[in-house]
This record gives sequence, structure tokens and C-alpha cells, in this order.
Amino acid sequence: MPDRRIDADLRLHQVRPSLAMCMMIVGFAGFLLIGEPSSASTGFSVGHLNHRPETLIPGEGRVFDVRFTLSEPARVFLEIYDDRDLLVAEVDSGGLLESGDQSLSWDGRDLRGRIVPPNAYQYILAGSDQAGLERNRHLPPEDSVRSRTKWIDVAWDATSGELTYRLDVPSRVRIRVGLSRNGPLLKTLHDWVPRTRGGHSDRWDGFDASRAMNFSNHPNLKFTARAFGLPRNTLIVEGSARSDQYITDLPEPVRRLDRGDSNSFRMFDYARQSGSQRGDIEVALEIGLPKDEDSESERRRVAGAVPVRVTTSSKDAERLLNERFEAVYFVDGRMVFETEVGFLPITWRWDTSSAVPGEHLLTVNLRGFDGHFGLASKIVNVVRESSGTN
Repeated sequence: MPDRRIDADLRLHQVRPSLAMCMMIVGFAGFLLIGEPSSASTGFSVGHLNHRPETLIPGEGRVFDVRFTLSEPARVFLEIYDDRDLLVAEVDSGGLLESGDQSLSWDGRDLRGRIVPPNAYQYILAGSDQAGLERNRHLPPEDSVRSRTKWIDVAWDATSGELTYRLDVPSRVRIRVGLSRNGPLLKTLHDWVPRTRGGHSDRWDGFDASRAMNFSNHPNLKFTARAFGLPRNTLIVEGSARSDQYITDLPEPVRRLDRGDSNSFRMFDYARQSGSQRGDIEVALEIGLPKDEDSESERRRVAGAVPVRVTTSSKDAERLLNERFEAVYFVDGRMVFETEVGFLPITWRWDTSSAVPGEHLLTVNLRGFDGHFGLASKIVNVVRESSGTN
């Protein structure tokens, strides 16, 4: 039974998937129709859609080859979208392709000719027939079984610092580490990063999100991992990123894929959340101290009632405030205070008089009610006020 203090979204919220948008899609074999089948002038179709290879490493000179069959001559566009549903690349056939087996290739570069960052990208074929009518595109069907978020087993080897796990299909993976027995979350190791199917071995140096302490051999260490399968029309650009990376300067006007309401936000339904909504929050932990204490050792000394301030960026603050959250504070892995709050930054006054003098680990978990977390820790040295800290 997962520990609810390790991960607030361990309480599985079963969300009924919406009906798959059929939209002239046949089956799960990747058969994609473009245009209205009832119209003789625009009723051409694209079938036997597949791609090779499954992944690409930037700079190796390889390309993604997307293969398909045309029912009649057509001009075809290969559109590449990132996890935000923004168009990042496009390949134009440059004219009519003959009916039958065809292919278009993407070299992993964006609209400005730069190599795209490591991430998972989805492709869509669109086009017009010989009449040159407006471009038509349709989305593949939603595979509710494949996209369902599920738990995966993770094995940790403290000696080698390796995490191992296995995926049945290409997936996005989130791995968190914390302390059991109602302890805090310490770090999100992978924040819904794309991974290929098969076995994986990733490394962790044992440090928490703030690099305050090494937990590699902690007796209460616990990992939680979840994954959801990626759509079949996904191209994975590989890299070492532990969270999503995006292109920040796409050419104007930025083009967004219109999914209707099929990609609307769903609480805990991570596969249907945009990449901009899915990830965790970066927070900072600040301890109120006398201004004349400048050295690192002096800044860590606290006594009496100490203000503990939690801050985050304005963008992340807006996300947390919209979904609502609670702040939970831990000292040496034991919860000492929690509160539901509706504002940021927040300040809690920690009465250190009940703590044993010496070094302690102070940790805060901001727990969003939609499953997003902010984690930060700091080592502090508690002294008695009579010790001359003022």
C-alpha cells in the first residue's frame, strides 16, 4: 500500500476517458483518413501509417522516416507538434505525390533549422488533393488503455547509484523519491520524461532537490514511479533531460493543434494534460536571519522563533494558486506542521526551542491538489538564544 505522505496523488482518482474522436480514423493500426470520405473531390485517404526509427539522437545524421499509402495523388504535409501541441516543424512534399506507397522524412530540426531539444513529438499527416483545396488534418484515435497512468516497479541499488525499471510501451515516466513512514518527498527524479519501451537504467546521486543531504543509504528511502503510454504517432528525440524541454522562440504566428476538448485538463489524468500543466513546481526555502551574518555557517544558525519563507516563480505560483495546495513542513523527516493556503509566498514561524541543539534538516512540500509538488530542503544549526546568536 503506497504511503500517502510520499505522494499525494497515490490516491488513484479514476477518471472516465472520453469517447475516442473517430474523425475518419479506422482501428488501432494507424490508419488515418484525410478529408471528408463522403466527398468525391476531397475523399483521398492515407493508410498504413508508420515510422522508423522509434527514437533519434540529435547530431547523428539520421532522420525519422514516416511511411504511408495514398489512395490517390495528393500534396502531403508532415506536421510535428511538441507536448504543448505547438507546431515545431513541418515537411512539405513540395507537390503532388502519386498514389501508393510514399514517405516523408524529418531530420529533427525545428522551423528555424535548429535541432529540437530532447522530448517526445507527435506527427500528423495533412494535405489536399489534386484540386488544391484547403489543407485537411485529423487526429489519431485516443487509446484510453495505452494512455492510462499506472504504477511501475523501480529497483534501487545504493552501491551503484542505479535505478532500474521496465516499460511495456514507449511512455512518459515520473519517478519521485521520499521517506516512508509519513516522511517528506525529497526529489522528483524524472518529471514525465519520454522513454522507449524495454528496460532502463538511470542514475541518482542520492541528493534531495536542494542538494542539502545525501540519502542514498537512508533506511526509510522509498521510490514511487508512474507512467502512461505515448500515442503511436510519437517520435522520441533522445537526450539526458530529466524534465521536458521546449523551444521558446517559435516563429510568429505560433500554430497550435486544435484537439477540440479532447486534451482539456483532467485532474490526475496526466496523459491528457499539456506539458505546460503536467510538471512539478520549483520552490525556494528561505530562513529569516540577522542581516549581519554573511558566512555560510552563520546563515545556517537559528534560534527561537524563526520565519521560514517559501517562494516560487510568478508562473508557478499562478499554477499552484489555481489548483489550490497545502504546505507541509518536516524536521529530520518528521512532519511538524501543515496548512492549506491560498497565497504565495508563504511564511511559517518555526519555534526551534523544542528542537535539540545541533544540525537539523528542514524540508517543505507544497502539495498541489492536482498532483503537482514543490520540494525544498535546507540544513540548519539550532542553537539556544543564550549562546549569543543575536
